Amino acid sequence: MELGQHEKVQEYLNAVCFQIKCREVHGQIRLELLGHMEERVEELKLANVPEEEAVNKAIGQMGDAFSLGKQLHQAHKPRIEWSLLALIGSFVGIGLLTLLSIERYGLFREKSLSLFPNSLVWLSLGLIVAVGINCLDYRKIRRFSMYLYAGTLLVWLFVLQFGPVYNGKRFLNLFLVQIDFIGITPFLLIVALAGIFSRWNWDQRGWFVKAFILYVVPCLFFSHGSMYFWGNILYTAAFLILILFAGAGILRAFSVLVAPISVFLLNIFQEPYMMARILAFINAYKDPQGAGYIYVQSIEAIRSAGFWGQGFTFPANNIPLFHTELIFTYIVYTFGWIAGLIIFSLAVATVIRMTGVAMQVKEQYGRLLVIGLTGIFAVQFFWNILMTLGFAPISGFNLPFISYGGSQLIIQLAAMGLILSVYRRKDMVAIYK
Repeated sequence: MELGQHEKVQEYLNAVCFQIKCREVHGQIRLELLGHMEERVEELKLANVPEEEAVNKAIGQMGDAFSLGKQLHQAHKPRIEWSLLALIGSFVGIGLLTLLSIERYGLFREKSLSLFPNSLVWLSLGLIVAVGINCLDYRKIRRFSMYLYAGTLLVWLFVLQFGPVYNGKRFLNLFLVQIDFIGITPFLLIVALAGIFSRWNWDQRGWFVKAFILYVVPCLFFSHGSMYFWGNILYTAAFLILILFAGAGILRAFSVLVAPISVFLLNIFQEPYMMARILAFINAYKDPQGAGYIYVQSIEAIRSAGFWGQGFTFPANNIPLFHTELIFTYIVYTFGWIAGLIIFSLAVATVIRMTGVAMQVKEQYGRLLVIGLTGIFAVQFFWNILMTLGFAPISGFNLPFISYGGSQLIIQLAAMGLILSVYRRKDMVAIYK
């Protein structure tokens, strides 16, 4: 009889696993304990100890099942990253209060949109998705990484060809629900690439062509539509961070990215509209009523805010998109520089904490998932804040968890659920290969 089928061994393993609440690790713990017992039984049998006696001695040497089970429960107990939850909760709370104030004081003129009620609905959906992903073992996703990458591109291509256009952006029409699919593609691509690069061999022949294709194809897709500028920046930054942590090294990363980035910059300099936006960013006050208008209005609104803000007197007619891209301008003007400092500090703390989570994860796939998503959040947080202050070109970067937008809020919460799923299992043995 195999040792694993022995009645006393089964009783012992069941008693140990009964104390371990996380069922995901039961299989691995059973295998590990059984391996130790098999080694001990073989040693005893070589010493001419009868098999039944050898089994009893091996079980006895393993220790009390209750105590061992408790120890293993503490070692493999799912972890909750409370500080990260508190930070995200702070952002969500600030966002809801901000949108409520905009609607309550009649600053938003578009009557067809209900900012606060819609945000509550999206928040509820996002939390459901985040909780579901947090409970899901993220390691099961890795085997589908290439399918996720290819599927994202196929749906993206469909949206570019057939998606309805609203405010210059193409959406995915799904059961009467309009999804900003192109806006969430950076998240989907980074999740897919984390799985691909977790098994990547940078010394294998052909790595350059494969990495180049994985990077360039989405960049070509971004060139068709309103996300040409900020989509490429966001994807490039996250891709660079990902391959560096995947072990590519600076020289390999440079060789993959230098040509596409050069072409991207060349196209910007040859595009009159993009050049006008860049020149307006460099010297907004040269044309304060033209190309530099939004920069000037945002900068002046923040300058005039004072430490405690100007209250609900925001010049809504002068500053567009103050509920989305320029919501930081609204917050600072209304609630003061102190509010801006709080948000900036929360953003810094969030990025630092996410990076800390990545550093604590020993498993390569989980580490790449967290660091890639951290790169996306870092770019969005700091670019959005800097562009409202006039230190970066105004682009489509929303302020995560605060700006109005259903698709973005749901995917951001889903990404946080994935990060928390990685942290939850950071002390567990990787079972899924």
